[in-house]
Amino acid sequence: MKNLILFICIVFTSIGVKSQEKVVENPSFSVASHNNVIIEKVEITPQSTKLHMMMMHSPRHWMRISSETYIRVGDSKFIVLSSEGIELDKEVFSDQTNKTYFVLTFPSIDPKTERIDFIESDCEDCFKIWGVELQSKNLTDRQDVPAHIRKQAKVKDDGKPLEVPAFKSGKALLKGKFLAFRTDMNRGIDVYVNNPVIGTQEEYNTKIKDDGTFELEIPLVTTFQSVLFRNQFVSDNILLSPGKETSIYVDMQQMSSQKTVNGAIKRPDEQFIFFEGANAEINNQMLLPEVTKCMEGVFTQNKLTNEVAGMTALQYKAYILGELDKGISSLASLGLSQKVQQFAGIRLRGMACYYLLSADYYLENAYRTANKLNWDAPLTGYKAPIINKEYYSLVKEMGVNNALSLYDNMYYNNINSCKYAVHHSKPVTLSDPPAEAYQKLIDSGQLTAEELVIAQFLKKNCMENWSKELVASRKLYEANVVQLLIDSLSLTKEDSVAAQKAMGLCLSPESKIKDVIEERVNFQAAFAISKRYTNDYLDKLVSKVIFNQGLAQNDTLPQSAVANLQPFYNKYKDQLELFKMMQALNERIKPFVADLVGSSEGILFDLMTAQSFAGKFQEFTPLTEEELNFVSELKDPFFYTYLSDKSKEIVAINEKNKLKGGYTIHEVPQTKGEQLLADIMKPFEGKVVMIDFWATWCSPCRSAIKSFEEAKKALKEKGVVFVYLTDESSPINAWQNMISNIPGEHYRLTPSQFDELKKKFNYRGVPSYLIINKKGEQVYSKTGFEGSSVI
Repeated sequence: MKNLILFICIVFTSIGVKSQEKVVENPSFSVASHNNVIIEKVEITPQSTKLHMMMMHSPRHWMRISSETYIRVGDSKFIVLSSEGIELDKEVFSDQTNKTYFVLTFPSIDPKTERIDFIESDCEDCFKIWGVELQSKNLTDRQDVPAHIRKQAKVKDDGKPLEVPAFKSGKALLKGKFLAFRTDMNRGIDVYVNNPVIGTQEEYNTKIKDDGTFELEIPLVTTFQSVLFRNQFVSDNILLSPGKETSIYVDMQQMSSQKTVNGAIKRPDEQFIFFEGANAEINNQMLLPEVTKCMEGVFTQNKLTNEVAGMTALQYKAYILGELDKGISSLASLGLSQKVQQFAGIRLRGMACYYLLSADYYLENAYRTANKLNWDAPLTGYKAPIINKEYYSLVKEMGVNNALSLYDNMYYNNINSCKYAVHHSKPVTLSDPPAEAYQKLIDSGQLTAEELVIAQFLKKNCMENWSKELVASRKLYEANVVQLLIDSLSLTKEDSVAAQKAMGLCLSPESKIKDVIEERVNFQAAFAISKRYTNDYLDKLVSKVIFNQGLAQNDTLPQSAVANLQPFYNKYKDQLELFKMMQALNERIKPFVADLVGSSEGILFDLMTAQSFAGKFQEFTPLTEEELNFVSELKDPFFYTYLSDKSKEIVAINEKNKLKGGYTIHEVPQTKGEQLLADIMKPFEGKVVMIDFWATWCSPCRSAIKSFEEAKKALKEKGVVFVYLTDESSPINAWQNMISNIPGEHYRLTPSQFDELKKKFNYRGVPSYLIINKKGEQVYSKTGFEGSSVI
């Protein structure tokens, strides 16, 4: 009898223990922050809760799981106790399988728990999986897109083509909802607008509310404009229109279940982003899974590294155009409406144009990848592509002078690339201000007596005012240099053609001296650009040819004015640069591009002009009345109105920034080298100091300053001092305007002081960074911004 009772007790105890245990294989989940981290099994026992996990990542990239990781049941948190397969808080690299398996042990939870959240600490970028189902194979908290929104998304074709975009300034209203949103998800939304008028990318931000909704007004410049919509979960292009409303619904549960690497619970691809309102037809169809797959598969990074290695420029061009044709053919088979078919084709042509106009980079990158050479390594054995007029026939083929290109979000970049295409035919150009620029200053009445002498001297010595004797002497010199290069260097067929052209200009009585000099300089430069000879070797070779320096000037500048020559250039740099810019546009860039597209008028030329003027906005500098007068000559009055309004905005921003303070302009010590740095550092002794070598005209400098803003705020609270050093190459007005929005200690050095410091630390250029600790010791020094996390 006792044995029977004992047996019954054991059975019931066993049943009780089993009722407190649970194993869930490949549990479903609501939303995941990262698609490459999965839970393969959950084991619940009276002693613990174990999560069997896997992360897929390449051997080059590490993963790390925080010791602050927890699982959440309702409002209760259960902190991780231990791990197997990895060490907590330690970077782990995968093997060749690209997979890392590990087990995390947490305190035991009630086996009847319906669902848990996996939270790898509370940082925004850490791994998180919400709504892991423990009692059901299906989601018990499914939140679906409203039926009427799904119905509207079905393909409809009215048979009409795309409307041609026009320039129009206004704000689009973008609203939306992230379904299954949790309050501890990353709330940030960023919208990037590529502005074709200014030629820069603008960023607008908002936060997702607790209920998953958001709303954001976005300034646009055309009646139809593609923008990049991005947050932690999605990154897609959306078509918006000024003065109109577009709504977006994101089904995060469908998105996560079809993007997970866990094949056991992966769902078939379906549309998970839906639209209503303005441009819904195009937006809905462009984000169909089959369309997204087609668009993303045409030009992949794998293709642009592995498949183009070793190609010539013309082979690369044929390859890109071939891939474009395949992509457009694939789109035609998807049953899209006429508008969307046309829109997608424009987008693909814009992408092709971008890659074609960036051939130098992609061909060199492919060579470096194939030969395992990083970008700091010397480039040996590489034959630079020959990019000539035949290659640039693509500009016309891609329709860059057609207003329909405004639908393409890469168009702003392609306009800029067209401007610089001329540099392939003529990499080196003479850019001295024309005589007209000096005459304008002379007539302005603003020059001092000494400045008037300098302006008259510079005007008289402009190339267009050279004497016949000086022109003849210089042509003879250039001819002798060309002959020396022909006799001394190994020439290719292309070199021989270039030499013949250069010599022909030297010997022609009708040729302009500027064209003669540019042609010879570019003939010489081609040997250095192709890496066949170094610049030092070529310069020493050319130095053997003697030029009659006595004929080098039409007049002599009084000795008393020589010292003020550089200050004169610095003071009137803006006025002189305006004439140089217009000269380059009208005499070189526009004629070259017109020859490529078969026309000298159109949207491309208007935007090249507008972008050239708007470049000043990046330096927080408004356009002058004289500059706006040039803009007013464009046929479309939109450009004058828009750039004029932008200038007024910049004036207002500058005034506001100056009032808020936070920046200090320091007197520059009249010392050099080591002593100069010591004098600059003296007020900040005993503090950690970060020195930023920068310039107002340096785009990477400006980008780095903006990227570093958040980290800078945190470091400033810890007592770090930020010192910004530039020189007189940064125009004084642009510098004063920009630094009002850059908190810190500012110095504007002389060119010689700046160069001495750069040489001391072996900086190749700007931006460069130097960090000095509290003891005055250098602890970091680097040219180029490595990112906030590294610094």
